[in-house]
Amino acid sequence: MGFPFSWLLSKKMKWIALSIVCCFFVVFLAVKALGTYYSKKIIDERLQHAGLGSLVHYKTLSFSPFTLTPTLESVTLGNEYYPWLAFRSISFKWLPLIYPDLQVDFQFDSHKSLARGSQQILSKLGIQTLKGSGLFTSNKIGKQLTSKLTLTIEQVGTLDWMSRLDLLTNTLSLQEFRSDLLASMALRQMSAMPIIYGDSIAFDKISIRFHDTGLMHHLFPLQKSPEQKRNQTNIIATLDKTIDELGLAKAGSHTSQRIVHQLLSFWHHPDTLTLVMAPSKALSLKEVMLLSQNKQLYDGAKLSMTTQSAATP
Repeated sequence: MGFPFSWLLSKKMKWIALSIVCCFFVVFLAVKALGTYYSKKIIDERLQHAGLGSLVHYKTLSFSPFTLTPTLESVTLGNEYYPWLAFRSISFKWLPLIYPDLQVDFQFDSHKSLARGSQQILSKLGIQTLKGSGLFTSNKIGKQLTSKLTLTIEQVGTLDWMSRLDLLTNTLSLQEFRSDLLASMALRQMSAMPIIYGDSIAFDKISIRFHDTGLMHHLFPLQKSPEQKRNQTNIIATLDKTIDELGLAKAGSHTSQRIVHQLLSFWHHPDTLTLVMAPSKALSLKEVMLLSQNKQLYDGAKLSMTTQSAATP
């Protein structure tokens, strides 16, 4: 009599286990479907709101129920067939849980043909095929927004960028700010940002670190004398002019000469270049633009530049 009871109990447990597995599978499919729908809706709405619906294209969108991560596949910026930039994938990790914080992984698509202008730029950098990846994070704590970007491009180098911004108004929307920033960058109209957010955000600290793995060699190849001396004279003039145009310092000034000296040191022994802006008090975007217009940004915003080379002990 005990055998049939044990057999029925075993059969019942199997049915319970199978039911649990089926329930998990149904929940998995439901979360995947809802996550895909929700992510596509939000991403498309933000692109349209930023005026980028006709500039940003993607082939498919997938959603991982395990990490709650939507991933855009085959993303292009600009013309869909000959874009400015092409990405194999862009993933928004843990998006539903951490938003408005962001953690974005992306990889360039090395097989996509780019627009002629992009190809010309890459050619000047000595890049035949754009290969690389990046990670962008953005976290808001109180009224401070900290963002970090790590970008690695083969044959060029690795860029580490960090910014810490103070949000000066309670009405500032992070969604609106990010959409406007993305649109300004895509449309090459960065001058619009100070007009919209000049009194709304302030720069507490910015750090930019570049580790060279070939960029300087392609941009400014060292040549033997007497060509090297002539080449260096041209580079000094170009750097001095660029520093003036960026508003860092006036051309020919002592500050400009110090910056040129650091850049030349990096040119001769390229390894790591670091630029830090750490003002004694946070500077609003409007104040930063005024310093740039007056060609006093380097000293006024307390910028510092350091170089490290393989030749440095």
